[in-house]
Amino acid sequence: MAAILCQTIGELIGKGCQCIKLPCSYMGQACSKSCDMFGEVMCTPFAPYLILTLGLNTPAVVYALKSIDSYGCSPALFRWLLINAAFGICHMFAAFYITRIIRSEASGFVVSDAPITATTGLNSPRAKADVESATNFRPLTDGNGYNVPGEANSFQRIKHVLCYDKGMAIYILVFFTWVFWMGVGVSKRLVFDDLNEGECDEMLGYMNFSIACGYVYMSMVGVAFCCSLVCLR
Repeated sequence: MAAILCQTIGELIGKGCQCIKLPCSYMGQACSKSCDMFGEVMCTPFAPYLILTLGLNTPAVVYALKSIDSYGCSPALFRWLLINAAFGICHMFAAFYITRIIRSEASGFVVSDAPITATTGLNSPRAKADVESATNFRPLTDGNGYNVPGEANSFQRIKHVLCYDKGMAIYILVFFTWVFWMGVGVSKRLVFDDLNEGECDEMLGYMNFSIACGYVYMSMVGVAFCCSLVCLR
């Protein structure tokens, strides 16, 4: 009886340990895959563009979160910091989106070794389908149902992303709205400093750093992106 009881308790403890390890295992796998994907992206010619975007937009998010404690000092400045953080997140997502589209391999391309037979008379729909399936010129789709032409890192792909991509068109509107919002931030900062001298020093420091990072990013992002394109093979 004692042996059975000890064995049962041992099995329960063992299963409990397995249950505890299971979430840690899944979290470890997820972290490992995320790190691998991040490392793969950062080792590409787009690394300068991505590093600049992450480095100069992360402070906007951090300072917006830190300003929550000083919300009562100036709700207007807090709202500006919060919206500026949202723009910073948009910049970071857009950078990875643009990089992913340009670098995506046309994995959907299929090369068929099946012989193509010629038929006389009118071309039937079946014959056209056979010819199409035997070629490897199927355009890559971006997951939203429309075609992405060109090979990975090609000029045709870059031209499509910059000129015809729907997501890029939306981001351009977001970018110009953010440029206007930066001007609003400078105006709010100067007016607040004149009317409330010596107050909200901590939040004003967050504003100063966020505005400085924003204008540095605005002036350098185009250069970093062009450098990344020049490094493409």
